[in-house]
Amino acid sequence: MRAVIVGAGIGGLAAAVALRRVGIEVTVIERAGEIREVGAGLSIWANAVKALRELGVEEQVVRLGSILDRTRTVSRAGSVVSEMALPQAGAPSLCVHRGRLQRCLLEQLPASCIRTGTRCTGYSGSAALLEDGSRCEGDLLIGADGIDSAIRAQLHGHDSPRFAGYTC
Repeated sequence: MRAVIVGAGIGGLAAAVALRRVGIEVTVIERAGEIREVGAGLSIWANAVKALRELGVEEQVVRLGSILDRTRTVSRAGSVVSEMALPQAGAPSLCVHRGRLQRCLLEQLPASCIRTGTRCTGYSGSAALLEDGSRCEGDLLIGADGIDSAIRAQLHGHDSPRFAGYTC
């Protein structure tokens, strides 16, 4: 079985690592010319750390980040609104740089399964349609290509992002 994954962010790379662990051949298509560190800090709660454990990267990610043992909400004026100790849930919660997590996942994959500088424009069945007119064929297609997703746009149309009112 062969999977084509559009997008080499955290979701796409995690999917690629998981699929390879169960014997599925993967090709990851990334529109950027190179995969480089972007973004900022990312909180990874215990349930997600357990998923990283299943991917075989928990120890590496723990070393890359900082363990979180409590959360604190502070008002604009600096007063504490709430504070909570994080429960023990079978794994630590972490804060890690997004680029470090992405690099860790990338290192689990052979370079031969990553195609950078390749823009996906849509899909036909389980094949990714590429900007140069070619196709990347698979038995399974996963769209993990972010906010400007060609896969999502073909599935659901071109909706503009809308602010849900959450700030972190």
